[in-house]
Formats: sequence, structure tokens, C-alpha cells
Amino acid sequence: MIETLRSIDGGCAIILDAATLDLLKLGVGSRVEVSVSPDGKRLLVTPIEIEAADEEAEHRARVREASRRAIARHGAAFKKLAE
Repeated sequence: MIETLRSIDGGCAIILDAATLDLLKLGVGSRVEVSVSPDGKRLLVTPIEIEAADEEAEHRARVREASRRAIARHGAAFKKLAE
């Protein structure tokens, strides 16, 4: 499939047809991971399953909470190490 990049709000977008969206089970608001292939010549768009996105959000929340606790507990030591 060949598509044309379209200008939207200072960026670019690729418009996908309904058949492609149905095949990938995507729609407006679907989350996707966008990456570049190792050779730098291809754009990869990978659907993110809802469970994976939820797990990622939960993981980030746990990391934030652990960081907050570590800073609260060892903040003075971190400041000394930063000097």
C-alpha cells in the first residue's frame, strides 16, 4: 500500500483506509507504538494491546512511587553524592 504524508497541525499524518484499520483491529484513539527499523529505512507501526498499555502504566506508577520513597528516605545522601 502506498500512502501520502499529509500536513496536520505542524506535523504529518498517514491516513489508513478502513480495511487496514479493520485488519489491525484499530480505530480512532487506538494506541500504537511507532518505531524506525534498524536500517533506518522503514517506519513500523505496531498496535499496543490494551493489557500491555495498562501494564506499562502500572509499571510506571510503581517506579514513580519507588523513586518518591527513595528520595524521601535518602534525599540527603543523594544531595551529598551530587556535590
